[in-house]
This record gives sequence, structure tokens and C-alpha cells, in this order.
Amino acid sequence: MKSLLFLSLLSMLCLIHCTRGVSDDETSDCYKDFLEKFKDQENAQRIEEYKLNNERVFYLDDGATYYDGISYFIDTKCDTVCSVAGEGLNPPCYDDLEFVSLIWKK
Repeated sequence: MKSLLFLSLLSMLCLIHCTRGVSDDETSDCYKDFLEKFKDQENAQRIEEYKLNNERVFYLDDGATYYDGISYFIDTKCDTVCSVAGEGLNPPCYDDLEFVSLIWKK
């Protein structure tokens, strides 16, 4: 019984150790396909990379103007983390965003 408990604990520690060094970017590449599909959209204007709370996020600017759309910030897991409405008001995440680079522009 003690050996079974010991092996169980050893297995759990090994699993924890083996997964600890893997970043989100390595486990979730969906954003790469998402960005490529966005570039193909007729209204796509540019893609910018930002840091938000030490995470990579991407601004997908579709040229939305006054009340006609929303531009999104997505993370590396393709989740929407923030958005900008067409009226041009700063998004709720604005104060926490840190510009990294322009990735693509039409």
C-alpha cells in the first residue's frame, strides 16, 4: 500500500514538473491561424501586438467607425480580452495595454 501511494505521488510530481515549463504560445497556436484569416477579410486594416498584464494580445483593427462595428483584442488562446467600439472611446483595458509592435498593415 505504501509503495502504491509513493508511486502515485511520484507520478504526480513528474507530471507537474514536465508541464511547468510549457508556455501558452507553445500549447495554443490558434491565434496564428486566426490572424491569417483576419488578414483575408475585406475590412481588415492592421494587426498590432500588445502586452496586457504580461500576456501577448493582438489588436485586430477592422476600421470600424462611428457606431458601425467593433475591433477586438484577442489573446494567444483566441479569447477576446477587450474590444473597441466604433465610437472611438478607449476600451476598458486601455490603461493596462503596452504597445509592442505593428505585425501587419494593409
